[in-house]
Amino acid sequence: MTDRDGDRDSAITVRQKTSDRVLVAAGFPLLGAVVGLLLKLLAEWAASWPWLPWEGPVELVADAPEPTATVVSLVLGTLAGVVLVLMAEHGYVTVTIKDERVTTARGDATRSVPRIAVSGVFADKKRLVVLGTRGEELIAECKNEGADLPSVARLALAKLGVVVHDTDDRQWWRATARFQPSESPE
Repeated sequence: MTDRDGDRDSAITVRQKTSDRVLVAAGFPLLGAVVGLLLKLLAEWAASWPWLPWEGPVELVADAPEPTATVVSLVLGTLAGVVLVLMAEHGYVTVTIKDERVTTARGDATRSVPRIAVSGVFADKKRLVVLGTRGEELIAECKNEGADLPSVARLALAKLGVVVHDTDDRQWWRATARFQPSESPE
């Protein structure tokens, strides 16, 4: 990045690829519209069955006048897709590396650590990890909060010198090189 004077800006920002974000932003509403239309068609088909659960709502959708029913199903499906896009945008992680700090941002939450304390930033399957100089996880951004151990607990363990790693069906842990204070003279 350069500013107007041509001096190099020392900040590096890494975020989700623009093409991926555009695909999500266009694809989810389109998919939602298709699902909305399919649900309307399914309701029309299901209304012909001799017995079905939720008979009232299904018949309400099936008996709705056209083209209103089609337009409403398309709009509701599209809105559901837009909600998913907003949730995805809120969940993306952005990493900014400056001369003095490394910062991660997701939604409304921001975490920052001094750059001198960072030895690496990498992706570990579904997690973005900022690793400290002693091997500890300074920041771990999890994409899957439904894991057995939430990210808050992971960070608390990391402060104690224990790093937890997920594989497909197991969790592994390792101890990091912990800070040992120098002995004080007696």
